[in-house]
Amino acid sequence: METEPSPFIANGASKTYTVTLRDRNTGNPVGAGSTIRVLFNENIGTVNGTTASATDVSNAATVVPSQRATGAATTLNLSTNASGTVTFSVTGSNTKATPIIFIDNGGTPRLDATDLQLWAPQVTFQGAQVSDQITVTPETEATIAASANRGRVYTMEVKKPDGTAFAGGVVQVAFNELIDSNLGTTTNGY
Repeated sequence: METEPSPFIANGASKTYTVTLRDRNTGNPVGAGSTIRVLFNENIGTVNGTTASATDVSNAATVVPSQRATGAATTLNLSTNASGTVTFSVTGSNTKATPIIFIDNGGTPRLDATDLQLWAPQVTFQGAQVSDQITVTPETEATIAASANRGRVYTMEVKKPDGTAFAGGVVQVAFNELIDSNLGTTTNGY
Protein backbone atom coordinates (compact mmCIF):
# COMPACT_ATOMS: atom_id res chain seq x y z
CA MET A 1 0.00 0.00 0.00
CA GLU A 2 1.35 3.41 -0.92
CA THR A 3 0.37 6.39 1.21
CA GLU A 4 1.43 9.96 1.84
CA PRO A 5 3.89 10.38 4.74
CA SER A 6 1.94 12.80 6.98
CA PRO A 7 -1.02 11.68 9.11
CA PHE A 8 -2.37 15.29 9.10
CA ILE A 9 -4.26 16.51 6.07
CA ALA A 10 -5.91 19.89 5.43
CA ASN A 11 -9.69 19.93 5.63
CA GLY A 12 -11.26 19.01 2.29
CA ALA A 13 -8.05 17.51 0.88
CA SER A 14 -7.71 13.80 0.11
CA LYS A 15 -5.37 10.99 0.98
CA THR A 16 -5.03 8.34 -1.73
CA TYR A 17 -4.40 4.64 -1.16
CA THR A 18 -3.39 2.01 -3.72
CA VAL A 19 -3.78 -1.63 -2.72
CA THR A 20 -2.54 -4.65 -4.69
CA LEU A 21 -4.16 -8.01 -4.02
CA ARG A 22 -1.73 -10.91 -4.51
CA ASP A 23 -2.23 -14.64 -4.73
CA ARG A 24 -1.13 -16.12 -1.40
CA ASN A 25 0.65 -19.06 -3.09
CA THR A 26 2.45 -17.36 -5.97
CA GLY A 27 2.72 -13.75 -4.81
CA ASN A 28 1.48 -12.59 -8.21
CA PRO A 29 -1.31 -10.00 -8.56
CA VAL A 30 -4.73 -11.71 -8.74
CA GLY A 31 -6.00 -9.91 -11.85
CA ALA A 32 -9.33 -8.22 -12.50
CA GLY A 33 -12.64 -8.72 -10.76
CA SER A 34 -11.81 -9.45 -7.10
CA THR A 35 -13.81 -7.41 -4.57
CA ILE A 36 -12.00 -5.43 -1.89
CA ARG A 37 -14.03 -3.52 0.71
CA VAL A 38 -13.16 -0.41 2.73
CA LEU A 39 -14.53 0.42 6.18
CA PHE A 40 -13.51 3.02 8.80
CA ASN A 41 -12.59 1.78 12.27
CA GLU A 42 -14.17 4.87 13.83
CA ASN A 43 -17.57 3.85 12.41
CA ILE A 44 -17.66 0.24 13.64
CA GLY A 45 -20.38 -0.20 16.27
CA THR A 46 -20.88 3.57 16.68
CA VAL A 47 -23.04 6.22 15.08
CA ASN A 48 -21.13 9.08 13.44
CA GLY A 49 -17.68 8.14 14.73
CA THR A 50 -16.27 9.95 11.70
CA THR A 51 -17.79 11.94 8.88
CA ALA A 52 -14.90 11.19 6.51
CA SER A 53 -15.82 9.63 3.17
CA ALA A 54 -14.14 7.10 0.90
CA THR A 55 -14.19 7.38 -2.90
CA ASP A 56 -13.41 4.81 -5.60
CA VAL A 57 -11.17 6.82 -7.95
CA SER A 58 -12.10 4.60 -10.91
CA ASN A 59 -15.81 5.55 -10.89
CA ALA A 60 -16.20 8.35 -8.27
CA ALA A 61 -18.53 6.23 -6.08
CA THR A 62 -18.44 7.77 -2.58
CA VAL A 63 -19.72 6.49 0.77
CA VAL A 64 -19.22 7.10 4.48
CA PRO A 65 -18.24 3.53 5.44
CA SER A 66 -19.86 2.20 8.62
CA GLN A 67 -20.81 -1.02 10.38
CA ARG A 68 -23.43 -0.97 13.14
CA ALA A 69 -23.92 -3.74 15.68
CA THR A 70 -26.56 -5.43 13.50
CA GLY A 71 -27.46 -5.41 9.84
CA ALA A 72 -25.39 -4.98 6.73
CA ALA A 73 -22.41 -2.64 6.72
CA THR A 74 -21.99 0.28 4.36
CA THR A 75 -18.65 -0.34 2.68
CA LEU A 76 -16.85 1.10 -0.29
CA ASN A 77 -16.73 -1.84 -2.70
CA LEU A 78 -13.76 -1.84 -5.06
CA SER A 79 -13.02 -4.21 -7.94
CA THR A 80 -9.40 -5.03 -8.79
CA ASN A 81 -8.13 -4.09 -12.24
CA ALA A 82 -6.04 -6.34 -14.53
CA SER A 83 -2.99 -5.62 -12.35
CA GLY A 84 -4.81 -6.70 -9.18
CA THR A 85 -4.90 -3.15 -7.79
CA VAL A 86 -7.57 -0.81 -6.47
CA THR A 87 -7.19 2.87 -5.68
CA PHE A 88 -9.38 4.88 -3.35
CA SER A 89 -9.21 8.21 -1.57
CA VAL A 90 -10.34 9.39 1.85
CA THR A 91 -11.42 12.95 2.58
CA GLY A 92 -12.97 14.80 5.48
CA SER A 93 -13.13 17.94 7.56
CA ASN A 94 -12.25 18.18 11.28
CA THR A 95 -12.38 14.41 11.68
CA LYS A 96 -10.21 11.30 11.82
CA ALA A 97 -10.38 8.07 9.81
CA THR A 98 -8.63 4.71 10.01
CA PRO A 99 -9.30 2.80 6.77
CA ILE A 100 -9.66 -0.97 7.08
CA ILE A 101 -9.22 -2.72 3.74
CA PHE A 102 -10.67 -6.22 3.77
CA ILE A 103 -11.79 -9.20 1.71
CA ASP A 104 -15.03 -10.64 3.00
CA ASN A 105 -14.87 -14.40 3.55
CA GLY A 106 -18.48 -14.74 4.71
CA GLY A 107 -20.42 -13.40 1.75
CA THR A 108 -21.77 -10.38 3.64
CA PRO A 109 -20.22 -6.92 3.58
CA ARG A 110 -19.43 -7.10 7.31
CA LEU A 111 -15.93 -7.13 8.72
CA ASP A 112 -15.26 -10.03 11.10
CA ALA A 113 -12.25 -11.88 12.50
CA THR A 114 -12.13 -14.39 9.61
CA ASP A 115 -11.70 -11.73 6.93
CA LEU A 116 -8.30 -10.96 5.39
CA GLN A 117 -7.75 -7.35 6.49
CA LEU A 118 -5.23 -4.53 6.42
CA TRP A 119 -5.44 -1.48 8.66
CA ALA A 120 -4.00 1.74 7.26
CA PRO A 121 -2.62 4.38 9.65
CA GLN A 122 -5.17 6.84 11.03
CA VAL A 123 -5.36 10.19 9.24
CA THR A 124 -6.54 13.44 10.77
CA PHE A 125 -8.27 16.13 8.73
CA GLN A 126 -7.81 19.56 10.29
CA GLY A 127 -7.62 23.25 9.54
CA ALA A 128 -4.40 24.43 7.96
CA GLN A 129 -3.65 26.75 10.89
CA VAL A 130 -4.04 24.20 13.69
CA SER A 131 -0.42 24.61 14.76
CA ASP A 132 -0.68 28.42 14.98
CA GLN A 133 -0.54 29.98 18.45
CA ILE A 134 -3.57 32.06 19.44
CA THR A 135 -3.54 34.24 22.56
CA VAL A 136 -6.66 36.10 23.74
CA THR A 137 -6.16 38.72 26.47
CA PRO A 138 -8.94 40.79 28.08
CA GLU A 139 -8.12 44.52 28.13
CA THR A 140 -10.96 45.49 30.47
CA GLU A 141 -12.27 44.14 33.77
CA ALA A 142 -15.29 41.83 33.72
CA THR A 143 -17.19 44.17 36.06
CA ILE A 144 -16.84 47.00 33.58
CA ALA A 145 -18.07 44.78 30.79
CA ALA A 146 -21.21 44.05 32.80
CA SER A 147 -22.28 47.70 32.66
CA ALA A 148 -25.00 48.71 30.22
CA ASN A 149 -22.87 51.15 28.21
CA ARG A 150 -19.54 49.42 27.82
CA GLY A 151 -18.42 46.04 26.50
CA ARG A 152 -15.36 44.02 27.32
CA VAL A 153 -12.38 44.56 25.00
CA TYR A 154 -10.06 41.71 24.02
CA THR A 155 -6.76 41.66 22.16
CA MET A 156 -5.97 38.68 19.96
CA GLU A 157 -2.46 37.73 18.92
CA VAL A 158 -1.88 35.03 16.31
CA LYS A 159 1.57 33.61 15.58
CA LYS A 160 2.67 31.03 13.05
CA PRO A 161 4.46 27.87 14.28
CA ASP A 162 7.83 29.61 13.82
CA GLY A 163 6.77 32.41 16.23
CA THR A 164 6.33 35.14 13.60
CA ALA A 165 3.13 37.18 13.42
CA PHE A 166 0.29 35.92 11.25
CA ALA A 167 0.29 39.23 9.34
CA GLY A 168 -2.54 40.04 6.97
CA GLY A 169 -4.59 37.00 7.96
CA VAL A 170 -8.26 36.99 8.87
CA VAL A 171 -9.28 35.75 12.32
CA GLN A 172 -12.94 34.89 12.75
CA VAL A 173 -14.46 35.15 16.21
CA ALA A 174 -17.86 33.77 17.21
CA PHE A 175 -19.97 33.30 20.32
CA ASN A 176 -20.39 29.57 20.96
CA GLU A 177 -24.02 30.23 21.89
CA LEU A 178 -24.67 31.41 18.34
CA ILE A 179 -22.89 28.58 16.50
CA ASP A 180 -23.57 25.50 18.67
CA SER A 181 -26.78 24.51 16.78
CA ASN A 182 -28.64 24.48 20.10
CA LEU A 183 -31.73 26.73 20.10
CA GLY A 184 -31.72 26.70 23.91
CA THR A 185 -28.49 28.70 24.22
CA THR A 186 -28.42 32.41 23.41
CA THR A 187 -26.34 35.49 24.11
CA ASN A 188 -26.89 39.22 24.10
CA GLY A 189 -23.24 39.80 23.20
CA TYR A 190 -22.20 41.24 19.86
